[in-house]
Amino acid sequence: MKVLIVEDEIEVAQIVRELVEKAFGAQVTVHDNGLDGFIACQKTKYNLIITDHEMPFMKGAAMVVAIRTRESLNP
Repeated sequence: MKVLIVEDEIEVAQIVRELVEKAFGAQVTVHDNGLDGFIACQKTKYNLIITDHEMPFMKGAAMVVAIRTRESLNP
């Protein structure tokens, strides 16, 4: 299982990462802004994305819309 965490608060990202790794044994990738999260999704298919809403460069909701739009254009 591949999980992407997009969170700009380092401490929060670390806590979520540890919880996800322990609960699911998942391979976790962490990015600290929405733009990097979006770019990561272009390179890797994730089973789960956990994102903050307010982040630098691209907000979480905008990132999700961009990912979904790209997926619908490239099924």
